[in-house]
Amino acid sequence: MADAFSQGVQLIVFPEYGLTGAAFNSRDEILPYLEEIPATGGYISLLNESAALQRASALAAQYQMYMVLDLGEIEYCTAQTENCPDDGRFQYNTAVVFDNAGKLVTKYRKTHLYYEDYFNPGPGMPVFFEFRNTRIGLLICFDLQFRKPQYDLYAAGVNVLAFPTWWENSKPFTAPQIQQSSTFVHDTVLMAANAGNGCKNSGSGFYRSGAVLDYFFNPAPVNHDTLLVTDITAPAKMGATRQRPAPAVTNTCPMLPLAKVGSHTMFTSVPGATVTAQASWFKFSCTASLHTTANSKPQAYTLVAYSGPYPAVTSDMSAQLCAVIACRNPNCSGQRWDDPMPEADVDNLVVHGSYKDNVMMYPQLSTAWLGLYPDLEPLISVNGTAVWTNDGAVLERLAVMLLMGIM
Repeated sequence: MADAFSQGVQLIVFPEYGLTGAAFNSRDEILPYLEEIPATGGYISLLNESAALQRASALAAQYQMYMVLDLGEIEYCTAQTENCPDDGRFQYNTAVVFDNAGKLVTKYRKTHLYYEDYFNPGPGMPVFFEFRNTRIGLLICFDLQFRKPQYDLYAAGVNVLAFPTWWENSKPFTAPQIQQSSTFVHDTVLMAANAGNGCKNSGSGFYRSGAVLDYFFNPAPVNHDTLLVTDITAPAKMGATRQRPAPAVTNTCPMLPLAKVGSHTMFTSVPGATVTAQASWFKFSCTASLHTTANSKPQAYTLVAYSGPYPAVTSDMSAQLCAVIACRNPNCSGQRWDDPMPEADVDNLVVHGSYKDNVMMYPQLSTAWLGLYPDLEPLISVNGTAVWTNDGAVLERLAVMLLMGIM
């Protein structure tokens, strides 16, 4: 925080699980790390036994800085309390907000838990706070994939989100792609703080309506933390990145097995022409229409259609996805994401899927080394269709375009 203070930071967001890590297997195992969080709107009493809250409050006041901090919360209950767990305690993944005088402003309990059986889901109510005439909403990690309470925040006039996260990356798509795309879809500003815990849980940034203000991704399998400082009202930094060069060991990181799921249709681009492909997985179907620039080389692609259990983890979640993947070899087999990049530049791409109505989709684009396109403004996403418009903006060396929804 001293470093942030020296750079004039007025609001700081810390990652989800930043104080504890996320390696817990039971409610009892995480219990020693939980703290009772008092009612908001007051100062933390020195008699309060919550060491983390006391320290956070003192730091916020010392550095005159608003702070968003994620920590584990405990609330004891009795048999007379509605839905009281058998162990007599509610346990929450909670984000707290302190103002620049150290006052506890508000708290938000995570609604959509991601394999966090040791926590109880929050009530799903929208929580926000006022900061310099701006209403800032709170979401935690997996909440970003669901309509509630996200849409309730927007209905309340929120268009800036503080977002602690411990995102589980699955190459070729990582946290920054989701973060960027969500602001494009919802026309919002996102301040995302992810763990720097190697490539598996890395990816933080500032994004505004699909434009990248600044971001960081650590592709190595070892921890690396970074402080990002950005004026969210400033112009976007075209090509902004603080990504470190990706070493060969990047291949040890998790990968979304697009090449192993669903049905595939191979096709090859024709420079200066439009090529169309279709793929179906049972009753779910995808179509793709791709136009490459006249000076591009022919490029092999595969269109993937899939509907079923989420392909990255063993779970009861379901997903529907359409993906256009540039092949690194003639038949798209045995690909590694650090293989030589495709050489074709795409100036018009349409991907459509027969998605269910309740699916929230964030169109995602990936380049070499998991890079972000600096601005998604030419992209249109509506009713299960993602379109990169032919307005002179070129997707240089496109690696993958994915349109996936979680159900």
